[in-house]
Amino acid sequence: ELVAFDSIGVELGDSNYVFGMPRALEMTSGGNIVVGDMVRMEMLMYSPEGTFLRSGGSQGEGPGEYAAPTGISATPDGGILVADAMGGKLIIYDSLLECTGEMTGFEPYPPEEPVLLQNGSLVGSRMSFDRESGTMTRHLARWQSGEVEPSLVYMRRESEFNQEDPGRAYRESALSF
Repeated sequence: ELVAFDSIGVELGDSNYVFGMPRALEMTSGGNIVVGDMVRMEMLMYSPEGTFLRSGGSQGEGPGEYAAPTGISATPDGGILVADAMGGKLIIYDSLLECTGEMTGFEPYPPEEPVLLQNGSLVGSRMSFDRESGTMTRHLARWQSGEVEPSLVYMRRESEFNQEDPGRAYRESALSF
């Protein structure tokens, strides 16, 4: 039986606690909770007790800005890594949600929900679509530090794309663990 013992968020009231569409959630190495909100287009940081600490990031194309954040993960130094699928980059924020760098050049997209390892390499999944064969493929892979192509593919899942049920290929190629 699942029982809620705490929550963050309200329907009306303090805007720091009103969510539009939370897309990603991560706990930093310092114990803070970061919520990536697709409607608000910002990252919101809370203490372990649920107290709002700060927000960071915004919609755009410049440094530290994103078009569609698809996932976040904690970095070893207490910051977060944000995957921006539409912007084609990964954005690195420090523990104060200040942008400290970006990784670009991923084709067609950066890894979704990446995990930054101690040695600087990444593990994540990436989806691709082949129009010629009509297939959608998702890879679980590792990228070496600074590289835009995976150095190792752990798993590959492929599904035929059907225009009458486009969600089917997405579900069939999804990786869950």
